Amino acid sequence: MGHGLRALVGMEQSDHQRAYNMSTGYKMNEERRLRKTTASSTDEFKERSKKASKHSHDKSQVVRLSEQILDRSRAFVGALSSAVDLDIPSISDINKAGRRVQDKENLRIQIERVDAAASRLTSQPLDINAIENLAKSTRLTNDVTFVGDPVLLNKK
Repeated sequence: MGHGLRALVGMEQSDHQRAYNMSTGYKMNEERRLRKTTASSTDEFKERSKKASKHSHDKSQVVRLSEQILDRSRAFVGALSSAVDLDIPSISDINKAGRRVQDKENLRIQIERVDAAASRLTSQPLDINAIENLAKSTRLTNDVTFVGDPVLLNKK
């Protein structure tokens, strides 16, 4: 298995590709092949080509391929939306609401967080009287250990 891998494709991706090609991809290709062989007479096609028909050889097969892909994508979106309740707005809803709806929502959430953080603060704002009282009641601790240079002190 390792010798068949490309450098940029991992084991998991190659396993998924192989599983897809063996189940879903094969069924879709077979449907298009059968459409080709039943569209023309089977004997005439085999006489002329001596091989199996290709699954994407002409326009009708490519059109059928796009129909198959759209059908499968619709089924996937339907299954996803029923499994997970997604509220995905339509393009017209986005255009009506405006370009900056998500920016406004993010700003509102940010302001709510800042206000919630500010409401949890326990500190009180200081006024001039509170500062004077705090200064008078605080004992100076650096006077005992202060050692000054007498030359510098005399200059002042």
